[in-house]
Amino acid sequence: MGSRYLCALIAAVGCALLAACAGDATSSAPHADSALPAAAARGPVSAGAPSATRRTLSAANCNGAPLGSNAFVGGGVSTIAAGNTSFVGAGNSNEACDVSSAVVGGFSNVIASGNGTGAAYSFIGGGAQNLISAGAVDSAVVSGYENAAAGDDSFVGGGANNTLNNGATDGVLVGGEYNVVSSQYGFLGGSRSNTVSGEGAYIAAGGFNVASGEGAVVDGGFNSTASGAFATIPGGYVNSAGGTYSFAAGARASAPYAGDFVWSDGSDGDTILTAAKAYQFVARA
Repeated sequence: MGSRYLCALIAAVGCALLAACAGDATSSAPHADSALPAAAARGPVSAGAPSATRRTLSAANCNGAPLGSNAFVGGGVSTIAAGNTSFVGAGNSNEACDVSSAVVGGFSNVIASGNGTGAAYSFIGGGAQNLISAGAVDSAVVSGYENAAAGDDSFVGGGANNTLNNGATDGVLVGGEYNVVSSQYGFLGGSRSNTVSGEGAYIAAGGFNVASGEGAVVDGGFNSTASGAFATIPGGYVNSAGGTYSFAAGARASAPYAGDFVWSDGSDGDTILTAAKAYQFVARA
């Protein structure tokens, strides 16, 4: 009895599919434009002011260019694969404008054109309103919302409102929101409103942190700044490592001179514990 019922159900589905395909098989009329999907229509994530101005990047889209040579569009609405050997899988208003670039899906994602020298060989996996600018060769934005990459060989994993500026060659920004990498070899793991501007500088996580010194490191915490070359802040709150090879940790610790090591427990209210000279060890616990 169960087998007969299953067979009848399969037959009914098959008839419905055949009926749907029985229209004009040669029709080439384009799909009607559809509204922005509700999941992609949300506004930017709202919160406090970001650590740096975002989305100053701009890029021309394909401007109605025809399908590129050996390019492929799998489907979707208002999708364009204008670069030679480019690819758009599906989605809505996605554009792969440069050579061998690819947009898999999502909404209003754009790989800009640079006449073969701009965003060639770049990739956007999905998400909404992500941008790879002309000049960002071999770059990738995997997903997320309003992320932008402008540096060669740069990578954005996901999140929202993150930016790799055009100076961020070989830069990596994994996720989070309102984060900015503007330096070569910079790395930013995630969380919120962090800025990496020193060459080879690194922020793992936390919020409202800055790594502006060459090779500077902030592992986490909040409102801390590593501005000295090769300075380190392992975490904590309102710490500053301004000297070359300096170290600041805990809460409200300041290491302004070369080689300083400052560790503060933050027990003295808002008072900053500060080293007075270079190569000084200061601790408050």
